[in-house]
Amino acid sequence: MPAICIEEPTLRASHGRRAMTRLLHVATALGVAAGLVATLLGVLAPWFASLEIVNHFRPFMLGGAAVLLAISWLVGRRRLRSAATGLTVANLALALLPLTYSAADAVGRSPDLRVVTLNLWSKGARAGDTIKFLRESGADVVVLQEAGAAAPIVAALRDIYPDEVPCPRERCELRMMAKSAFSESGRHARSDANPPIVWARFMRDNFPYEVVGVHLAYPFDPELQVAHVGWLAGFLAQ
Repeated sequence: MPAICIEEPTLRASHGRRAMTRLLHVATALGVAAGLVATLLGVLAPWFASLEIVNHFRPFMLGGAAVLLAISWLVGRRRLRSAATGLTVANLALALLPLTYSAADAVGRSPDLRVVTLNLWSKGARAGDTIKFLRESGADVVVLQEAGAAAPIVAALRDIYPDEVPCPRERCELRMMAKSAFSESGRHARSDANPPIVWARFMRDNFPYEVVGVHLAYPFDPELQVAHVGWLAGFLAQ
């Protein structure tokens, strides 16, 4: 019987491929496990406010889950594929869940209204680009957040937006500009109980409406953000 001879480089390549496959399998399994834990933590956010920060990374978690799913179908076994599929489906469902909520239809005839809200990042505002964008936006009402550097922007757009609700006292976190005059307006400075807001009441074709601009606490301070959301809900209910 003739002897079968396999060259050493071929054996090395075969061992190398198997080692790489095992490494990818282990790395994918660890990634799926970490993703499942992160997803579970995000689901618990309604009971533990500090975990809400996890949900801010949902798009990245969904993208990562999709990559893990693809790798699991290449190198994984049935259990790993099932876990990766479950992780992807769970994050897709959680990403789409907010889209199931919609505002109630307005009763009667309501005019078209365009509102633009823009965060200027305090002193990081690019005034020229911002002015150009707002002129082309066709907005009826503009709400500027972190508006400490907004003075030249407001002045340059006075011909379009002659009416303004100025910043709350102490810190200029919000500023509102409007094409048409408002009948009432107000503002609240930030506190531990409430977020900073600016608001104005308008009337168009006998249809009254209000626009409220708000700058909630950052998600890195979840307890304060929850308190601000609760206060805002009560304020809007009035």
